[in-house]
Amino acid sequence: MKKIKIIGLSILLFGISTITTAQNQAPVLNAGSTIKQAYCPETEIIIAPDFTITDEDDLGVDSFSIQISSGYFSNSDLLELNLQDHPNIKKDWSSVEGKLKLTPKGGTQILYTDIQKAVRAVVFKSSSSNISGEKYFSFTIGSANYLPSTEHFYVFESDLNITWTDAKTKAEGKTYYGLKGYLATILSAEESQISAEQISGAGWIGANDKAQEGVWNWVTGPEGVINFWNGTFTGSAPIDATTGLPMYSNWNTNEPNQSGDEDYAHITDNSIGLKGSWNDLPNEGGGGPYQAKGYIIEYGGMPGDPVLQISASTSIYVPKIATISPDIEVCAGTSVNLIAAVTEGTIFWYDALLGGSLVSTGDTFTTPVLNSSRTYYATASPIGCATSDKSGSNNGIRFTYC
Repeated sequence: MKKIKIIGLSILLFGISTITTAQNQAPVLNAGSTIKQAYCPETEIIIAPDFTITDEDDLGVDSFSIQISSGYFSNSDLLELNLQDHPNIKKDWSSVEGKLKLTPKGGTQILYTDIQKAVRAVVFKSSSSNISGEKYFSFTIGSANYLPSTEHFYVFESDLNITWTDAKTKAEGKTYYGLKGYLATILSAEESQISAEQISGAGWIGANDKAQEGVWNWVTGPEGVINFWNGTFTGSAPIDATTGLPMYSNWNTNEPNQSGDEDYAHITDNSIGLKGSWNDLPNEGGGGPYQAKGYIIEYGGMPGDPVLQISASTSIYVPKIATISPDIEVCAGTSVNLIAAVTEGTIFWYDALLGGSLVSTGDTFTTPVLNSSRTYYATASPIGCATSDKSGSNNGIRFTYC
C-alpha cells in the first residue's frame, strides 16, 4: 500500500487549515546493460553486475528479493551472497520459491545503497552438468514474485477457510504500489510455476464454471472472460486463436470432477497432487487437504495501472550447438570451410577436445591446408569454460583422406 507523506505546512488562511500532500514516489530499479549472459555449467556467475536502485524520497525498504523467476530447478539451482562484505544485511534462501530475501541486520530498513551493493554481488550456481536453456532472475521490493514475461507480480495471501467469492473481493481491494489486485489468472506453464509452484500455500485462483456447468473460464484480471477448459477431467481445452495451441491448464489427476456443487478453481495441497495443480471445489472450499488456506493475488495489466519500474530482470543462457558439418573425406593439401549453428550466442572452434587452442570464432571456420588427419571441435560455451558443448562427440568434425 502506498504511503502518504506530508510535504507542506499547515497554514491558517481566513480561518481554514490547508495541508498539502503528495504520494510517496515508488523506487526505480534498473538491471543495467548486462542483462543477458552466457553461463558455463557447474560454475557461478554474477547475475546483475550493473544493477541500480534509486528513490526520490526514501532511503530504503524493509526487505528486497532476488528470485529465479523462470527455469528454476529446486534440486540444483541456488542464489548466493557472501555476507562478509555486507555487514548490514541478513539473507534467507527459500529453495521452494527459488528466492533470496534480503533484510536489515538491525534497524527497520535495508538501505538502498546496501541493496545495490549486495545485488551486484549475488551469484547463481547450479550443481547440474546438464543445465540447458534460459533462466530469468527478478529483483523486487518486498516479497512479491515477479515474472518478466508477463511483467506481473504474484503474492499468496494466507486466509484460512476463506470462500472463493470473499477471496475475489479481497484480492480486488488490494494494491501493490498502485497496481490493482485480482485473483491470479494462470495462462502458461511459466506463470503456473511462479504463481503456484514457487509459492508455499494452497489457495483460490480466478477461474470458475459458475455461469455454465463444465465451461471453465478465467473471470478475473485484465484479460476479461477466457474459456480454457470444457467438461470434467475427460474434457478438453479449446484452441487458443492466437497460438493455434490448446489453452493452458494444470488440473490434478481426475480433476475437475464436479463432486457436488464444485464451481471454483483452487490450487491443490501438495499432499494430494503435483505442486501447483488445480482442482474444483465448492465456494466454501473443503476439508483436510482440500481446505482453502488463502488465495493468490496477481498485480499488473489492469486499466489505469500506473507505469512503474519497481522491478528488474536479467537472464543467463547455456548455448548449445544445434547443427554442424558432418565428418567428411578430403584430399591432402585441401582447405575446408566448416559450418555450425548455435541455439544462441557465438561458436568457438578448437583443435582438440581437451586443452586445445581456440582457432576461430563464428558460424564458419576455414581450416588451414590439411596434410594429415585432424578433428576440429565446435563449442557454444564461453571462452575458457571447462565444461562445454564441445565435450560431446557430435561436435567434432573428423577429416579422413581420399
